[in-house]
Amino acid sequence: MDLAVKYAEPAACVVAWAARTLFQSTLLICLGLAACGFLRRRSAALRSAVLRGTLLAVLICPLAGGLCGLDLLDVSIPQGSPAASASMSVGESPPASADPGSYSVRVGARVPTEAPDSIQVVLDVPHSRMRPSLPVLYSLLSVCWIAGATLLLARLGCDCLRARRRLAQAGPASQEAIAMCDEMAGRMGLKAPRVAVSPAVASPLLIGTFRPAILLPQAHPDMADAQVFAHELAHLWRRDCLWSLLCRLVGALCVFQPLMRKLAGEMEQTNEEACDNIVVSCVGQRQAYARRLVDIAQRLGCCPSERVGIGVVNLRSSLGRRVQRLVSSGVSHAVRLGRAEMLWVALLGGLAVLAASSLEIHAAIAAEDQPSLADAVPSTEGVEPNVLSLAQALAGGDWRQREQAAIALAQAAGAKTAAIPALIEALTDEEWRVRKAAAVALTTTGPAGADAVPALIAALHDEEWHVRRPAAEALAVPGPASKPAVGALSDALGDEEWHVRRAAATALAAIGPASKPSMPQLLRVLDDDEWHVRESAALALGAIGCDAVAAIPILMKRLDDPEQRVRRAVAGALEKIAVGDKAAIPEVIDALLDPEWQRRQAAAQSLERLLRE
Repeated sequence: MDLAVKYAEPAACVVAWAARTLFQSTLLICLGLAACGFLRRRSAALRSAVLRGTLLAVLICPLAGGLCGLDLLDVSIPQGSPAASASMSVGESPPASADPGSYSVRVGARVPTEAPDSIQVVLDVPHSRMRPSLPVLYSLLSVCWIAGATLLLARLGCDCLRARRRLAQAGPASQEAIAMCDEMAGRMGLKAPRVAVSPAVASPLLIGTFRPAILLPQAHPDMADAQVFAHELAHLWRRDCLWSLLCRLVGALCVFQPLMRKLAGEMEQTNEEACDNIVVSCVGQRQAYARRLVDIAQRLGCCPSERVGIGVVNLRSSLGRRVQRLVSSGVSHAVRLGRAEMLWVALLGGLAVLAASSLEIHAAIAAEDQPSLADAVPSTEGVEPNVLSLAQALAGGDWRQREQAAIALAQAAGAKTAAIPALIEALTDEEWRVRKAAAVALTTTGPAGADAVPALIAALHDEEWHVRRPAAEALAVPGPASKPAVGALSDALGDEEWHVRRAAATALAAIGPASKPSMPQLLRVLDDDEWHVRESAALALGAIGCDAVAAIPILMKRLDDPEQRVRRAVAGALEKIAVGDKAAIPEVIDALLDPEWQRRQAAAQSLERLLRE
């Protein structure tokens, strides 16, 4: 349980990424399959291009939203704590001024309690009656995805090693077969691949991605003819082995996507049909080639399918559908795509990627696996909690009881000034979960929490980042009254955990102009790897105001940040800093000529705001 709680935040990010990728890939694959169904009378080359474009869209769509700055639909995964989930379900919204990523928002709703008695009720609840922990569920889902992807990638690696071993053990083919392959390759404008004979294959197949070779079955030496070589060379010309490898790689990464198997099957089918059309264009005799396919299928019987190589008769594809299209005159047998078709495929594929990438899913983790006071205590709306009793519960008893008392104070509505001394004392508790709950409770005390500033400064140096983060968030609540914490918050900007760095920058923004001494550290974290930290640092520099004029050149360099929220925060900071002396206007005008369109756009927005002042 402790391990799941420790890695709950990254596990939630993994689950959010998986949920976003699942939604996006489902949308894109459904659109690709529907387009192929609509184009079923058109050439196999066109349908193959649509499916390949779908595969590329599934691969690049998770990156497109961040690169393009899209965030049209924002969905949040449920919070990671039963207590937090229950508190938010009561219906009271968190304070508008709070940071959406802070702990206080996630536990700051109203849950009336009856103090120690209700806490003891919670401790007596059997484990089987408690709701499952979402942090544990996030961790299990993350482990399942990593294990599934690793298994599929390992299987792919084994198949590639088996293919290399077959190539190494294959013997030379006859001179007649090599000459026939060279002739067909010259007719198709290709460099002839190696031709070998192997006892490990039952059908002629093309194997290898970067150094392809054609393997002929040792048991059927007469199976190789001009039509068979033309089919395998068609796979080589279309680079089907490379696309098959890419499809398996994407399928391994999207192990949770059941439609990837359907997409792979359709790609395989259209590849075979497209190669059949190439064979007919090179050799001719459509009916004779169809009979040849049926004859090969009869001779092979129920031989196992190849996972890496591509054979002339792949029993995983529908042979009847291939033969029907070969002998039908009502479908297109074009070998190449026209320019108009290629343009339409690229255009519609790009629009589909932009539409799918507009979804953004976030996950948030609140307090760890704690039983909910809302489950144990009947809802009596309008009854004020017994703050003094909760404060007394913080001073003794089991650490779980002390933690529940702090959580109850965080959830309680109304004034909690009487509990602040007890919460300050709890910041030095021997159990880090109690210290964290006390810091979270102090984020809900309002301006009265200014008395806790010295204790919160000490909590910024706690060994557990789960305590340091809410301590920094609690320092943001009193606003300018937290001025003595500027030095400690500046040091916290160098914390190893980005959650703490972000909370510290947010607290400095709440302090306002008095946080000017932290400017060097804020400028340094403008280059932080996490965009949340960069955004909060830009907001803090903007809160300093005109005194942060020295930060204008560095802020100008962040106008081309890859994250849209950071660019927006930087533009707002430039606007606030330049009020009065317009010091940023010349550099903003210079940024209008920047080759990066994102920076030009942000500069134009900043200039518009500056000129309105």
